[in-house]
Amino acid sequence: MNYVTARSNTPPARQPPAFLTPGQVLELSALPGVRFYVLGPPRDALQLNNMGTHSSPELYHLARRQSADLAQRIRFNGSDKSFDSYREGLSASEREQFQADLPFDPVFRIELDNHSARKQFLKSYDRPDQAWRRIDCDWLAAAEDLALQHDNMINNTSLVLAIELIADGRVLLFPADAQLGSWLSWQDLEFQITENDCVTRTVRANDLLARTVLYKVAHHSSHNATINTNGLEAMTRQDLAAFIPVDRKVALKKGGSWQMPARALYKRLLEKTNGRVLRSDIGWSTFREPNPAISKADWDPAWDAARNAENISVEDLYIEYRLG
Repeated sequence: MNYVTARSNTPPARQPPAFLTPGQVLELSALPGVRFYVLGPPRDALQLNNMGTHSSPELYHLARRQSADLAQRIRFNGSDKSFDSYREGLSASEREQFQADLPFDPVFRIELDNHSARKQFLKSYDRPDQAWRRIDCDWLAAAEDLALQHDNMINNTSLVLAIELIADGRVLLFPADAQLGSWLSWQDLEFQITENDCVTRTVRANDLLARTVLYKVAHHSSHNATINTNGLEAMTRQDLAAFIPVDRKVALKKGGSWQMPARALYKRLLEKTNGRVLRSDIGWSTFREPNPAISKADWDPAWDAARNAENISVEDLYIEYRLG
């Protein structure tokens, strides 16, 4: 990130980074014949936070509850008020929720500055050699879950670009790590394009999806980063190809929830592209399950044709895709 930021301020550029807004259209003099549509990130907080349904919904909701508890505890601990004073400042419903989130009933609470009570009841607890037993800061354990949620939310702040070749309208879609909320936000966008004949037309997201010939699969092909109806199903080009930046072995080491590529999505990508799915870890996909919409007699030749396509080559260090 430091390199990219500094790069824009070095000769010959010497320009600060530009922050793009959904709905913008860019045509650069340095790259004639190419048009950039900015689809994301969304500017709505609800869309940014919408990551879709996770494979372990119970754990996800538990993490949300822990984060809410953490926020409540931070407010209390940052207030410098006594327990009774802080509680009195809450509304009835807030007070009820606050006490419900406490690990012990208030009757067992001893204030930190109540030295006489600590000396009477916590003599061994406060001994220096018993510090390892103390749980004073264990309420901070929820911070890990909060950080993980914020990390996930960052995915929806990804810059999403649809790159159009003006001459024939073909589109390359690069959604980075965008997840459900970002995809849904694209449906509200309208791009106003003025052609050479001075006629203005409106372009929408589904129009760009219908003309997509290369889809850089979002977020390593996780289950909640490619939507169906207004996403993959809207990509109707017969020459569609999908590229997945993923290392499945690394993903599996992260734990059972990191199913990348997600099987159902992976299968549908193969069906939609007639086998033109490439991965950064293995090159051509080896998942050869027939497309139910195509007879086996047609599927096998389509699969072989994909691997013999002249515009795609798989090398040891890179995969090259050439637009004719």
